[in-house]
Amino acid sequence: DHARRGRQALVEREHHLAAQIDQHLGRGQRPEQHEGRAAHQGPGAAYRLWEEAAHPGRAPFDPPEMLVADLAPLALTLAQWGAGDPAAMAWIDPPPAAAMSAARGLLRSLGALDEEGHITPHGSAMAALPLEPRPSHMLLHAALHGAARDAAELGLLLQERGLGGRSDDLQQRLDNWRKDRSPRAEAARQLAARWASRVSDRQRDRAGDPPPLAAILAAGFPDMLARRRDASGEHWLTAGGRGLRLDPASPLIRSEWLAVGDAQGDAKGARITGAIALGEAEVLRWLSFRIERAATLRWMPEERRVEALLEQRLGAIVLSRGPDPAPDPAAIARFLADKVREDGLDLLPLSATSRSLLARARYTGLDELSDQALRAEASDWLLPLLGRRLDSLDKGALHEALQARLDYPARQQLDRLAPAQFVSPAGTRHEIDYTDPGGPSVEVRVQALFGLDRHPTYGQPAHPLLLKLTSPAGRPLQTTRDLPGFWRGSWRDVVKDMKGRYPRHRWPDEPWAEDPSLKTRNAFEAQRKM
Repeated sequence: DHARRGRQALVEREHHLAAQIDQHLGRGQRPEQHEGRAAHQGPGAAYRLWEEAAHPGRAPFDPPEMLVADLAPLALTLAQWGAGDPAAMAWIDPPPAAAMSAARGLLRSLGALDEEGHITPHGSAMAALPLEPRPSHMLLHAALHGAARDAAELGLLLQERGLGGRSDDLQQRLDNWRKDRSPRAEAARQLAARWASRVSDRQRDRAGDPPPLAAILAAGFPDMLARRRDASGEHWLTAGGRGLRLDPASPLIRSEWLAVGDAQGDAKGARITGAIALGEAEVLRWLSFRIERAATLRWMPEERRVEALLEQRLGAIVLSRGPDPAPDPAAIARFLADKVREDGLDLLPLSATSRSLLARARYTGLDELSDQALRAEASDWLLPLLGRRLDSLDKGALHEALQARLDYPARQQLDRLAPAQFVSPAGTRHEIDYTDPGGPSVEVRVQALFGLDRHPTYGQPAHPLLLKLTSPAGRPLQTTRDLPGFWRGSWRDVVKDMKGRYPRHRWPDEPWAEDPSLKTRNAFEAQRKM
């Protein structure tokens, strides 16, 4: 047997476009079947032209066609039967749900199904034709403009590879075919004529200019209408959001727009193999019914605000874009709430008090103020506060909204387990930092702790608070979880160093026995004499 490769019809389901892909076939399809009956004439030898080690790695069989083929014809047939749920039917290989959903989406875009998935009169007319949904719709649509024969020939050109040559310019191939007098070309013309005759009851006389071939093709492949992305003409974006490539040697390379009917390859780098050029004026004239005018919102990360725009779009292709002079405030608020849900609370202008509240809640495990809950429920607590900019949020209102998520028992529990502040013996208040990697800590000037001979604690049960002691200038002196041990130990070394630097302040030998005060020595003594 030869090194078995074959062309298999696969479908890019996300974009509803079939492709013929060269690939290794399964070892069970022909190589195993050929073994022992070479050339189908009798017993013999089968030679496999690949490494023996690669043989077990091949799939036992090719995947069933149901799993890889375009399911739009099946979806149209089921709709014609009134079979709403394919899962209720018996299948050898059930159609994948995602593939059926994509197929129905395509049929809705062609007008074959309504929003509920029921077949429309147009869909019934499509199903009556001996064609797949795309060329069927193309033929019926063209007939309304007196161009059924053009559509029939175009549909046949896409079906019969090599007809009219192998150029990726379908207009060129159609011109070649029309000049071709070979038996194959003549038979194809007769078939196209029969197809066109099937819609003769819909055919109208040509009134005014007939639709260009590109517009006819785009009717059947609306998602494959493409506009060039770069000056080279090699990269294209389709209305369906797919990126395509064009051969640099293609006669279509200078086109601005292409109606694409055939492309080969995967979603990341499919190559256009059949298309017709058209200009933007033709797009605006013949495809105006597919152009959507919509207000859109875009996040401006540098300015932390929303930009409101008015866009004209043909699917994923933006035709024009400009500022929206009257954006919908509710839509902006929803957009910002979604942005916070997506990117997190760091987008919000939280005050130090709010950040402390959230840190305490996280430390104690309060679900109501967890990052996950706040993001998931942003539409409930944050949405009423939002305007056009996040940085214009009122910090006080934001803090109140966070606090409102806690009922009275929860607030009591939070204050008990993670108090917000530490009050020193000198009466000064200090925020407790619950984000410190070393544990909840507080920064306090050492003179404020005079007279304290037990280490401060927090929570229930009590845990020692990490004290970050500072000098009168706020510079670090010592970090401790044992204040009595510090007083009776390294305090002596601190005194030796600090007396010379800050002679106006008190540095007693027994600080645990002194009155707490941040005043200088003279001011403290004067106060005591009063």
